Amino acid sequence: MLLLLVDAAIIEVGLGGTEDSTNAIKEPTVCGITSLGMDHTEILGDTLGQIASHKAGIFKPKVPAFTVPQPPEAMDVIIERAKELMVPLEVTEPLDCKQMKGLTLGLSGDHQFYNAALAVSLSRCWLQRTGNWEKVCQNVS
Repeated sequence: MLLLLVDAAIIEVGLGGTEDSTNAIKEPTVCGITSLGMDHTEILGDTLGQIASHKAGIFKPKVPAFTVPQPPEAMDVIIERAKELMVPLEVTEPLDCKQMKGLTLGLSGDHQFYNAALAVSLSRCWLQRTGNWEKVCQNVS
């Protein structure tokens, strides 16, 4: 068994949540799904609904999850899987340039505003669930 002394680890799913080796992590603190596309169709299926079903395989019972907005076919599957597992699911909206107060994203593309918002939501959830939110707020004040 490998023991790493880290406060947090972000583990990216390889192909799909259902069949992915990251499912070895039985008790994640929070899960997230980025924009879905027609990738790895030979393994995940040839519709966004099938792909979403695999990706939602990362959900664990009652563990909060976040996603960016998805096409209706995919969103329906994600919502249904979240309900089955009693997963609190939140759909993040893209970061607003006004919220960023002069900061810029390092990568181009409108989808990066969604990815950044997802990262912020996941980080905030982790901080709150681990009791570190108060520590961060104290250090910022």
